[in-house]
Amino acid sequence: MSPYDVKDYTLLWANYGNGFNMETGEFTAPVGGLYRFTMSTVGNDNPNGIFDVNAILRSDPGYNFEISQSVPDSGLHRISGTWDMNLKKDDVVFLQVQRGTIRIYSNVPLTFSGYLVNEIAE
Repeated sequence: MSPYDVKDYTLLWANYGNGFNMETGEFTAPVGGLYRFTMSTVGNDNPNGIFDVNAILRSDPGYNFEISQSVPDSGLHRISGTWDMNLKKDDVVFLQVQRGTIRIYSNVPLTFSGYLVNEIAE
């Protein structure tokens, strides 16, 4: 794990299939298939005005989804994205901040959710 991995989750609404680990912030696919994920948070930009969060597949870091937003100033800005990933059983997906800083507040949480769209037999 990297110090930039997002792993500060405090509330779990549902965990069907027990794929999400709150301690590590990682989702492990209980079955192979097409999964849809959504992430939403607020953050500060870095000095170059870009805020990036990546969803990374642990077994293949080159297979990731980048959520990027240019911001006009150093205030708080919402960043969100929805993406699909083809995963094999036991593939692990996690979020990592590439540029900028995530800010988590009780009234403005970071959310990371997903669901199985279509199971694929392996």
